[in-house]
Amino acid sequence: MTDPVPAPVPVPVPIPETNTFKALVRTIMPLIYSSVAAIIAHFGYHVSNSTVIQIVTVGFGGLTIILHLAETKWAWVGALLGYIGAPVYVSTKASQAAQISQQAAQIAELEALVQTLMANQQQPPASSSAA
Repeated sequence: MTDPVPAPVPVPVPIPETNTFKALVRTIMPLIYSSVAAIIAHFGYHVSNSTVIQIVTVGFGGLTIILHLAETKWAWVGALLGYIGAPVYVSTKASQAAQISQQAAQIAELEALVQTLMANQQQPPASSSAA
C-alpha cells in the first residue's frame, strides 16, 4: 500500500492589485530610498547618527511629495513608487448600505443619549423669599 500524497497547502501571497498592498508599497518605497541614502552617508561620509535621522526624515517626506507630484505629470514616475497609478477605492453598494445602517444606528444612539441627558437634567431650585 502506498501512502496518499497530501494536497499542497496554499501559501497566501500578497496580490499587487489589492489597494491596501499597493498603497503600502507606494508609501514604503520613498522610505527605503532615503534609508539607503542615509546608510551611504553614514558609512561613506561618516556623518553622525542625528544627521542620519535627519536625512531619513527629510528624504522620506521630500521624496514622497516630489514623487507623487511628479507622477501627476509623468505617469512613469509611479514606477519609482513601486506601482504606476494610485490605488483606487471603489465603493460598492453593499459597503454603502453598511455605512448607511451604521450611521443610522449611531444617530439613534446619540438621540437616546440626548433624551437621557435631558430627562436627567436638574431643574434649578425654586427661590424662596424669607421675610
